[in-house]
Amino acid sequence: MGFLSDILPVVKKTIDSGYYNVRYGRQKYSLVEEIESASAEGIVPVIAEIKPSSPTEKELVKEDELEKLINDYGESDAAGISVLTEPVHFKGDITLLK
Repeated sequence: MGFLSDILPVVKKTIDSGYYNVRYGRQKYSLVEEIESASAEGIVPVIAEIKPSSPTEKELVKEDELEKLINDYGESDAAGISVLTEPVHFKGDITLLK
């Protein structure tokens, strides 16, 4: 399996540590409804992605640019935003979900 089998123990340890056990008081949206709405308006639904880093590209987004990127995506017509929060391999941060 390669990369997936390599990161699995690290990700499991992160989950077991309680890293993902957080709740943020923010409005929830239905991705299905957003995609259907965009399609009905003739817009190609796009899911934007926030990936601070990757094992192959190291730094994709500079830390000081993340907030602007998040705001830009929020103001765009993106149907949804995918946020990588895995801290070890993708330099994600659970607080990006705020």
